[in-house]
Amino acid sequence: MTLAHVSLGKIALWAANVAITVFFAVDPTVKVAIIAGSALVLTNVPAIIIAVLNRKAVEKMSINVDGNLKRLLDEKVTAASEHVVTSEKLAHAEGVREGSDAERARDKQ
Repeated sequence: MTLAHVSLGKIALWAANVAITVFFAVDPTVKVAIIAGSALVLTNVPAIIIAVLNRKAVEKMSINVDGNLKRLLDEKVTAASEHVVTSEKLAHAEGVREGSDAERARDKQ
């Protein structure tokens, strides 16, 4: 949405500049310059307002994203440490099982 507004504003300003140049070239009076210049004012003021509002929204969004990213990274680190502990327990249990299987095999012989 932001890129569309900025692009539309740039296109409108470019078109207004071309129109002002053409109008002024055809009739170089003050009336034409004022009428043509009003188009620039009418397109620039809303573009500036939208840019200011979008800037505030982007700042809020970046703060929210940074907080969420930190929370997610902390959760992943905690989960990784839990997986390490679980894998160590499973490796120990597998070793104990292999040891008991070896003892049973020795007892059967």
